[in-house]
Amino acid sequence: MHPGHPGRRRAQRLPLTAARRRDTAGGGSLMTLGAHPIATAIHLKTFEASLAGVHIGVDWVSAQTARLHESDAARRSPAHGWIISEWENVETWANVVLGFSDGSRAVVTASFAMLENRRVQLGLSLQATS
Repeated sequence: MHPGHPGRRRAQRLPLTAARRRDTAGGGSLMTLGAHPIATAIHLKTFEASLAGVHIGVDWVSAQTARLHESDAARRSPAHGWIISEWENVETWANVVLGFSDGSRAVVTASFAMLENRRVQLGLSLQATS
């Protein structure tokens, strides 16, 4: 258990695995964790379009990635025990915004560096914006 946080376990120090290297994993948090919610958002919008008899597609994508385990904040953390830091050459955080042709947005955040085991978030803005 993590001291001061009953019921929470400390991040395990595991040997370097295939998921922590780009050449064997193909990518980091965006590919490993973010691909599924991105596909879900596109599927939901496609399903919505089929019900309405219209076409709704992705018009644009904006994305940012980072290696948060290398940030100054992570380095300052005492004992660095709350975050796995043995990543080789992949990003550990990604944020993607998909803009759909009907004006709606999907926001996906995927991270290996979030507290409380929250690794993936998907938000859909179903109100059209102008």
